[in-house]
Amino acid sequence: MSELQATTAGPGPQVRAVIALSMQQLVRSRRTLIFALLGLVPPALSVLFAVVRRIPRFHVNAAGFDFFSQVMFTFYVQFLLVLVALFYGTALIQSEVEDRTLTYLLVRPIPRRLLVLGKYLTYLIVAAAILLPSVGLTFTILELSDGASGFGRHLPYLAWDVGVLALGAMAYGALFAFLGAALKRPVMIGLFFVVVWEWLVTYVPGRFGKLTILHYLISIFPHSTVQRGIQTLLGSPTSRPHAVAVLLGIALAFLVLTMELFRRREYVLEQ
Repeated sequence: MSELQATTAGPGPQVRAVIALSMQQLVRSRRTLIFALLGLVPPALSVLFAVVRRIPRFHVNAAGFDFFSQVMFTFYVQFLLVLVALFYGTALIQSEVEDRTLTYLLVRPIPRRLLVLGKYLTYLIVAAAILLPSVGLTFTILELSDGASGFGRHLPYLAWDVGVLALGAMAYGALFAFLGAALKRPVMIGLFFVVVWEWLVTYVPGRFGKLTILHYLISIFPHSTVQRGIQTLLGSPTSRPHAVAVLLGIALAFLVLTMELFRRREYVLEQ
């Protein structure tokens, strides 16, 4: 089936055609290379940790799994996940405007809402390709540094961590996609949101932190030692079922808002 036939064959083939086209653009982008290299940082640190802890004079007594818990939250949840969502999410629409390729998309017989859905799903695929191998490799290195005995016992934590990243990618990505569709320079606003709102307001005692996405990711974070320490600061944790429902609601709401905004807006490409 040709690309043009795919765009007229129904929602499924139309979305797949958008994903295929968007994947070609993202795989070749410098942004993807940079984030792929960032994804190598935790495995490299894990190898260094495993080596250093075997040198007696350094007196490293921390377990590999405890180190993984800290890396999982500090690097993946608070840093890499948010940056991947920010730079890919805001670019879903904005990059097409800046690269003057939006007209090429809009002349195709594909409803605008399906264009947004296809590009959003492409972002999720790319985010998974960046995050999951890095997390899996980091977990494996640190678990083996403790010996193979605890590997199977800690696998459920890894599965739950993947779920946390998936929900975070969905919620953050949809929010930043909306900013990308609504604003002319969305990255600066997104950075302000991340630094001021997500990284600072989350830790304000009381209920104010519940207005952040990070609060709900912390609420479902499976590593109890990290979670208990953070929730001592939060003061009013949210139950896991409620947190999951809120994150899914945020993702759905902003995705629908992005589709509607993109459907109604007239884009004028600058000369």
